[in-house]
Amino acid sequence: MENKAGMSQVLEEFRSFFGIQELPFSLVPNTQYYVGLPSHNECFNMLLFAIASGDGFIKVTGEVGTGKTLLCRRLLNSLDEQEYYSAYIPNPKLTALELKRVLAHDLQVPNSCLLYTSDA
Repeated sequence: MENKAGMSQVLEEFRSFFGIQELPFSLVPNTQYYVGLPSHNECFNMLLFAIASGDGFIKVTGEVGTGKTLLCRRLLNSLDEQEYYSAYIPNPKLTALELKRVLAHDLQVPNSCLLYTSDA
């Protein structure tokens, strides 16, 4: 517990020193900090075009730390919930059954509709 309390104090001192309300980096990117670099804007526009064209699945790839997750979250936040249904699957290594469950959860499919019994 002593180590955890020490880390909290360090983080608080970091925030105080730099005069910030929240830490600048976290595991879940905050789209409030999106910077529209040319490559990000190009990808974002391509994603919007793909969605408007009716493409069902879109995969964004790139090196670690290049902003893929931030870009995807920005895209999801920009979609009209009345017009589009979306699911965000950050883990590409799911079994067929796990994929069905994640999709059903994200698309808010009622449990009574989930009548599959096998992994296929």
